[in-house]
Amino acid sequence: MRMGFLHLKACRAFPPLRWFLQVSPRLYVPHIALGSDERLLEFGCGAGLSSTHFNPKNYVGVDIDGKRVEFAKQINPGYAYQKISGPSLPFEYAAFDWILAIAVFHHISDADTVKILDDLSRVLKPNKSIIVVEPYLANNRLLNFWMQTIDRGQFIRSQKDYRALFERYFDVEILDHLLAPLMFSLATFRLKKKDR
Repeated sequence: MRMGFLHLKACRAFPPLRWFLQVSPRLYVPHIALGSDERLLEFGCGAGLSSTHFNPKNYVGVDIDGKRVEFAKQINPGYAYQKISGPSLPFEYAAFDWILAIAVFHHISDADTVKILDDLSRVLKPNKSIIVVEPYLANNRLLNFWMQTIDRGQFIRSQKDYRALFERYFDVEILDHLLAPLMFSLATFRLKKKDR
């Protein structure tokens, strides 16, 4: 995976970020069987660090942070990135075979998450899946304090609360867990589109 100078500098200054960038792909890459003619949307692509795990012809990344999108374009030319301005995505119905969201929803309120999930369901093809990786509140006060203080995610939820939100539109399966010693807990969810 290629990283820009600022990300390398940030990784040196903050070892948990380096660890996360090295380990996190195991939480999503094995769960996405992207066919050669299939398309993947990464919702909340940030600086595009996970895009390099996919073929550029199959990948589209979107984010609300225009600076990160521009940075992603600089460090990963050939990949498609777009700035979005709200919960409505600029794509047609059933445009994607897969959607990936890594550490996005813990920054978004329940009300806005519901709107986003509705639109993600719209752009996802029938019988296809979204892979979501999220930090979650654990039965460990120290981990929860670290996550809420350092990450600044205002809406970190328990696994049960994530499931309740996701089940409005999707069948939900928890695929994987990762407990980073003295840092945080992550879970990988598969959200399979429900027939409406």
